[in-house]
Amino acid sequence: MTTDIEKRLLALQKQVRAANLSVKPAEVTVLEPSFPKTEAEVLAKESEFFEKLFLPSLLSAAWLPRQGSRVMKHERAYGNLSIIVSTGYRKGLKPIYLPTGIIPRRILSALTTKAVVTQSRFVDVSSISALLKDMNLAINGPQIKRVQKQVLQLARSRVEINFTYRDPDSEKEKVVFFDGAIFRRLDAEIEETGQGRLIPNVIEFDPRFYELVLKGHAVPYSKQLYECSSSLTHDVFLWMERRFYNSDETEVNIHYPMLWKQFGGGKSMTGVFKQRIKESMKEVSKLLKMKVHLGKKSVTLHAPKRDPFGFDAIE
Repeated sequence: MTTDIEKRLLALQKQVRAANLSVKPAEVTVLEPSFPKTEAEVLAKESEFFEKLFLPSLLSAAWLPRQGSRVMKHERAYGNLSIIVSTGYRKGLKPIYLPTGIIPRRILSALTTKAVVTQSRFVDVSSISALLKDMNLAINGPQIKRVQKQVLQLARSRVEINFTYRDPDSEKEKVVFFDGAIFRRLDAEIEETGQGRLIPNVIEFDPRFYELVLKGHAVPYSKQLYECSSSLTHDVFLWMERRFYNSDETEVNIHYPMLWKQFGGGKSMTGVFKQRIKESMKEVSKLLKMKVHLGKKSVTLHAPKRDPFGFDAIE
């Protein structure tokens, strides 16, 4: 994790003790809790107590296409980060195409959260119903088939990530480069139906992806992410919450053309994009309880109230 374990452990202790103080002594005798000591225990406790999801910092927003059924390639570049995602192929060089929309975004967040919390590259996905429940999705036949298909598309997609940054210790420019599949192995059974229905059991993250992109580089996000109504709102949610992560900034002002570069598509910004980004920001501001001012030329984000440890403050 990018945050310091001891600092997060203190945050856990503070939250638990604050909750204890709200209980009257006459009602119950509060015992001193036993706190986690290892990083794995802290991660598990964070996920349970703070209801956090974990996503790799380099794949947090807009890295997948938002719509389309036969997308072969998706490119995204902003700042010092560039991402190219391309389709995998079946036998006979038939393209599987890229997963699109909100479901593959939720799938990845559910899988990376399990991997981070368990500190393992191997994720049990034998229960699609449990996975749907984790992702706040309806449990029905069509939805299960849709998720199975998009898990396969994710597993077979090829991802190229190029990220440059300046190391704060050495003050030298460094590069993170990954080119390959997110998953190394998909242990699954195939039902011989018209669509070749996939029944996954275990997904194994690629060792290089796990080490370079996920392990030690995961960022916590609120589980309200699963309440987003669209893929654009999902991407905006990640960006807005991440914008103030480990930051002392109290507000941020950004112009619409810059938002279009990060979330838009096409050769130029349109009025339709501007309207949709405003609607998404309104939705996210309610989910995160964040004050947002939507002006004619720019948007101003006001940081949510947080405690000194970087977690949401207790009212």
